[in-house]
Amino acid sequence: MGPKLPDGLARWVLEHLPYPFIGSTIVPLGVDLGECHDRHRNQVDAGSLLQELPPPSDDLLKMALVGADLFYSVMTYVFGLTELGGRRGVLSCYRLRDELGTRPEILLQRTLVETVHELGHSLGLVHCVVGECPMHRTLWAEGIDTKKETYCPSCLATLVKNGH
Repeated sequence: MGPKLPDGLARWVLEHLPYPFIGSTIVPLGVDLGECHDRHRNQVDAGSLLQELPPPSDDLLKMALVGADLFYSVMTYVFGLTELGGRRGVLSCYRLRDELGTRPEILLQRTLVETVHELGHSLGLVHCVVGECPMHRTLWAEGIDTKKETYCPSCLATLVKNGH
C-alpha cells in the first residue's frame, strides 16, 4: 500500500539515531496496511495503523516506517503518530522527499529528524518551542529542514528526569 520505502532508508536512520537511542533492529512490519486504508482519501489512517502495531516488549520502543501517505482524524496528512509515552509509533516518508524528489539526502535527514521526533513522543516528550529541536511541531516538510536531529537541552533534561 503506497510507495515502497527507499532501499536502505530504515538502516541509515537506525545508524544515525542520536543519544539516547542505541541498539536497534529492523523487522518487517507484519501489519496489512490495506486494513487501515481509506479508499475515499487514498491514504492510510495513522490511528488505525498505530492500533494494529503490536506493542513492544520490555523497555523497547517500536517505530513503524512506511511509504504510504498517512492522515489522522481531521488532519489532511501527518508525518507520523505516536502514543505519548506509549513506546510505539508510525512514521511515513511519503511527504518527506524534496519537492522534485531528486535529492535523497533531504529524504534521509528529514526521516531521521521525524523519527527522533516520534521517538521523543514515545518517551513522553511533548512539542517544544525551540525551533531547531526535533520536538518542535512542524506542519510542512520544509520546516523539518530547520530542525536538528538532537534534542535541545530542555528536552534532554526532561528525558533524564523521566529516567531515560
